[in-house]
Amino acid sequence: HSISLMGNLMAGKNTVMLSVSSEAELPFSSFKNITGLAMYTRQLFKNDSITFGLGGGIIVNDFGVKIGDVDIFVIPLPLIYFTYSLKTDFLQAGLNIIGLPSIDFTFFPEALFRLKGSASISGINSVYDIMFNGCLACYPLKYTAAGDLLSISAGVKNTKSTFSMADSKRRGYQNYLAYGEINTGFLVVTGGWNFGGHEILDKDITDPCNGGFFASVTGMFAF
Repeated sequence: HSISLMGNLMAGKNTVMLSVSSEAELPFSSFKNITGLAMYTRQLFKNDSITFGLGGGIIVNDFGVKIGDVDIFVIPLPLIYFTYSLKTDFLQAGLNIIGLPSIDFTFFPEALFRLKGSASISGINSVYDIMFNGCLACYPLKYTAAGDLLSISAGVKNTKSTFSMADSKRRGYQNYLAYGEINTGFLVVTGGWNFGGHEILDKDITDPCNGGFFASVTGMFAF
């Protein structure tokens, strides 16, 4: 189970982010499965295609790290972020380096049907840390006043999640998903089939997991 609370304050070139989350069999049952993050970034340069900035913060968690006999729960987190964006009639693409790198792209960004994709790295432990998403998206209201408000997509992606068990071990699951999605901007409904998954216990990859149907509903509100 995963529960998270996040706040993001942007004022001009300054951004402050606060986050508290718990990913565990019993969320918030122990300080060992709670992660806190406080971060500040300052934008130093920006033009039509490039943004560059520096920042830093702290992350609080039971990392299992010791210096001598002292447990370390707070780690400083320096941050360099760099983004590059490109947009033409044929391709819209972006490169983001905020910690680990990620890329995203859309072919035919102003068309009724678009090919969309993304790739990122969630860690450095195995090939399963490479996340990807590719889909064909339709925007049926493109030529109305609503524009890109509604999209209907079908695609394939790779996902990975980890959480803490009651026995303090880290357990994770990696899955490939064939999915369909309806996105209205404020409500996202996703469903499909997961397959080819693996279970990860601490850092050991175990036998493949069985697949199955999945569904999710996500609501969003901007203020």
